[in-house]
Amino acid sequence: MASTGRGCPPLIEKASLRVAADRGKLDLESVLRDYGGEPVASQPPRRRSFCMGSTSSGGANAMRPGAVLLRPGRGEQLGGIMTQKSSIIIGKLIISAVAVFTGAAPFFADWNSTHIYNPNWPPHAKFHNAQTIVLGAVTTLLAIWFLWKRGRDDGLRVDVGSIFSVLYWICLVPSILFPGTAFYDPNYDGYSRMPVVFGFELNQAYGGLFFISIVLISNRLIRRAM
Repeated sequence: MASTGRGCPPLIEKASLRVAADRGKLDLESVLRDYGGEPVASQPPRRRSFCMGSTSSGGANAMRPGAVLLRPGRGEQLGGIMTQKSSIIIGKLIISAVAVFTGAAPFFADWNSTHIYNPNWPPHAKFHNAQTIVLGAVTTLLAIWFLWKRGRDDGLRVDVGSIFSVLYWICLVPSILFPGTAFYDPNYDGYSRMPVVFGFELNQAYGGLFFISIVLISNRLIRRAM
């Protein structure tokens, strides 16, 4: 498929089209059978229309007399729209799932004897732990609101919602660089044991990088479908 210029829709050339050059007519039955389009009579070219014909010596934008404009059939149009909507919905659902997990995980991981009820922790340490729990919950609510709220600047809303969905993890990954920090406390009442996979002990940083990557991919899926 090649374009004949800005003034004419893309030009489709097919050997199977039987063109009666002497009369300037096309075999409409063959055209409709091959391309599944609908004839557009006496209408200006539309954005999604196709120019069936050939250029002439009159210029790059000239069409052969009797050329017929076709636009994709309704089934093709609806199929493209549904594919775009499906990509947007799937991307938003994936980002929303990351956001919900981010908001719920601190409650399950910290609301026990390893953190909030750890007798070895001073009250101020527990205060900051509670702060991170609330931070995860608030960023989850903001992510869901921005992702699914409709209005102007939908693309910007998706970007902001994506950032909020992983803001907790973005802050978590570099936190290990502060002096005296560790990914977990010494084992207390059977808690704080991190899983080992293929000899590598997993930690929160791996999880953070994984969720950030998932959200970035989902965000690109949504933005490309918009």
